[in-house]
Amino acid sequence: MYLYAGKQLYDCEHSVIITSGKVSDEAKAAASKLDVEILEDWLPKVLNRVNNTISFSKVWEKYILPVAREKIYTISGKENTIVKVTMEDIERISSNGKKSKIDIDIFRRCYHFIIENGSLTKEYINQIYPKRASAFIFVVLAKIPFFEIVNEPRLTLRLIKEKYNL
Repeated sequence: MYLYAGKQLYDCEHSVIITSGKVSDEAKAAASKLDVEILEDWLPKVLNRVNNTISFSKVWEKYILPVAREKIYTISGKENTIVKVTMEDIERISSNGKKSKIDIDIFRRCYHFIIENGSLTKEYINQIYPKRASAFIFVVLAKIPFFEIVNEPRLTLRLIKEKYNL
């Protein structure tokens, strides 16, 4: 809606949403009605480390969407039930019985951090996402087969370069 309003306000001939991820079906329908073009899974053509990555959207679709309705256990053994996984969030029931949704953006941000830096700690997740879900985010990302959990010297999610084909 903001993009459409900006197009009208500044007398632009065309408007485009560019994302490195996916856009929901509802947003696609609205964009179509408003004549807004959508470019999904877009990465810059300039050669850099990000351009060599496997698309987060593709990883999410292949490895995370299928875990819906599974029980998943944190490193400390706490059980979480994944109620629903969409291209926007994960809905879960935590070990204390509370239902909550975790936006896909935190997973995307952590994924790109690991790809760019080779690893990520649980403490880093706590710094960028203060909503007390770092243990859950950590084990969900560990479902990706080219990531592994190591405890050297701190609990870390590490990129397995051989499996990632870098």
